[in-house]
Amino acid sequence: MSRRITRVVRPPPSEDPMPGTTILGQRICPACGRISQAVAGDRCPEDGAALLAPDVLDRHPDDPLLGTVLGGKYLLLDLIGAGGFGAVYRAIQDPVGRPVAVKVIRPRADADVEALRGRFFREARALAALNADQTVSLYDYGEDGQLYMAMELVEGPTLSSIMRREGALAAERAVRIALHVLESLAEAHARGIVHRDLKPDNVMLVRGPLGDEKVKVLDFGIAKMKGPAADDFATRDGVVLGTPQYMAPEQARGQAEPRSDLYALGVMLFEMLSGRRPYDGDTPYAVLAAHETTPTPELAAGLVAPALSGVVHRAMSKDPDRRYPDASAMSRALMTVLDPTSQPVTALPPTKVLHDEGRPRRWPLIVGALLIVALAAGVWIWRHGRSGPADPAPDAAPRVTAAAAPADATPGVIPDAMPDAAPVDAAPVDAMPPDATSPAAPPDAARPKRPPRRRARPKPPPPDPLNIFK
Repeated sequence: MSRRITRVVRPPPSEDPMPGTTILGQRICPACGRISQAVAGDRCPEDGAALLAPDVLDRHPDDPLLGTVLGGKYLLLDLIGAGGFGAVYRAIQDPVGRPVAVKVIRPRADADVEALRGRFFREARALAALNADQTVSLYDYGEDGQLYMAMELVEGPTLSSIMRREGALAAERAVRIALHVLESLAEAHARGIVHRDLKPDNVMLVRGPLGDEKVKVLDFGIAKMKGPAADDFATRDGVVLGTPQYMAPEQARGQAEPRSDLYALGVMLFEMLSGRRPYDGDTPYAVLAAHETTPTPELAAGLVAPALSGVVHRAMSKDPDRRYPDASAMSRALMTVLDPTSQPVTALPPTKVLHDEGRPRRWPLIVGALLIVALAAGVWIWRHGRSGPADPAPDAAPRVTAAAAPADATPGVIPDAMPDAAPVDAAPVDAMPPDATSPAAPPDAARPKRPPRRRARPKPPPPDPLNIFK
């Protein structure tokens, strides 16, 4: 087939229709064969088709959708992968230039088209309800000759390709991958969504901005959702939904539930730690029978810690009631394996609410009152210790005693009391009327001096414990 080869003039950078895609290279129009220097996301000026890199046409020469524009805005640039009922393309959203993954349903001639449509819209509804970082995001969906959905473009290998290349993974890495998957499952189960096809092919590993390994869970196409007629794509004519190597026994009987996803993750953990699947067989039904009847194989004791082996065995219990009740419980168990010093959340006593946010806290008032009482008691002890014992107060005014004066006593002079003199009552000196005939009192130097009286201090009242400033 001959192709016209012409040149197109690239617009100036200010008129670049695809900002952010600045790798200039040779591009070919799949419709007319025109060759030009362009960037990913540029269109052919003659027919509007998306211009493709030459190696894309070399790898997929017969793909009819490469170069087409779905919904008027999604330019399909490369094929990422294909299955029996559809394909996933690398695309660019026009005009914003965002890289996306576009999943297209391409039914075979003998396929049940209505069943595939139901599966498509089930996946779209499931992804639209989920926001966890570990779950691939849905941007848009529609129909333009075929059903399509635009999703987050995840750049990285699948877990299955990692295990094929590296074999068994280190225990810490395997546990961290499982914890990421559990975060995706916890949100899905809380919204009534059961994945039903959890396996290494549907788990992609990507690098975060800081180089840490992150997980994206893909393909909710056969997810089971709550609600009337939500499982219209369930088993038909004996067809079992899921992948037999990772399917829980009850799911093989058509009774999938959230703990069925935990079983699948337990199988994935077994495979990541040992480098092999726990059950295998010549046919899918032989594998399903092994899940139903064969005891869970043991992990190598020297390579896997007993605590981690116990988590895997509990997740793979045949009876759903013997597994972890939910994704959060299994996550706590795995975190305890990572850090043996930490205690699982279920072992902690329930937390009591000591106060409401709108009510004042009482303990500061109680502590403050106790401090005031202690301080008041200390002040009272300090003051009482300095004052010493108080003298008792006299019962009455001081009295003097008089004795019979000797014959040669000088009139008007009160002699000192004699020890053998009989005391007689006398009125206080200050109360006696002055004697006009008595001679003048001797000078102060000649008068006997009375010892100074000590005035008794009144007892202080006991301190008030609630007021230390009195």
